[in-house]
Amino acid sequence: MAIGTPVLIFNNAGAHVSSGVATGGTTADAPAGSLVVIAIAVPSGSTVGTLVDSVGNTYSRAVRLAPAGQQEAELWYCTNVLHLPVGTTFTATVVGGGTFSVYSGAAAVSSANAGLDLTASKNVSAQLNFNPSISIGPFAAANEIVFATLNFGSFTSYVEDAAFTNLVPNFLSGNGCPFSYRIVSATTSIAWTPSWSGSDSPTGVLASFQASGVDVAGHTWSEC
Repeated sequence: MAIGTPVLIFNNAGAHVSSGVATGGTTADAPAGSLVVIAIAVPSGSTVGTLVDSVGNTYSRAVRLAPAGQQEAELWYCTNVLHLPVGTTFTATVVGGGTFSVYSGAAAVSSANAGLDLTASKNVSAQLNFNPSISIGPFAAANEIVFATLNFGSFTSYVEDAAFTNLVPNFLSGNGCPFSYRIVSATTSIAWTPSWSGSDSPTGVLASFQASGVDVAGHTWSEC
């Protein structure tokens, strides 16, 4: 089954939300049965403990990277969601105090409910005009979608990897972070290699999700 094109349903660049307090509402619809992926950044020394939405979906952490003394990056997800109408909110509890930021937001995608496959992460020392490369793969199936985000703050420009699509191209003006994806059609490993100008120590994370399957009788299946 072909994976659909992700739709950005929430983008609240730079907004800091206290533990247990709901975010602002989504701005686009996420149909029932979608995969929803959320990119989150939290301060050093803190981590998101739980994440839910206002219609009853509970999210799981796909990947987290928390270098000592630096802000961390996380990707959370829920497969086969209940319908998220416009205005749905997200609420997280934060372990370690402080606030969390849905810098890049949330994306919904159809036909990608067969579960989390792989994750990858990388942190690099402060660099000027650096091109980080984070590899992921080989994949379990030749039909997966990879989501990626970077948590970094001091930069003046950003250029997306040509093989990926950034869902929030205006994040530079909003103190946010890129939130990107790529649909793969082979099991061979790939790399995410964006570039930017500025000096920072970025924290990058990736996660891949498998397409929904079809059995020999033509019935679709998904894994929750």
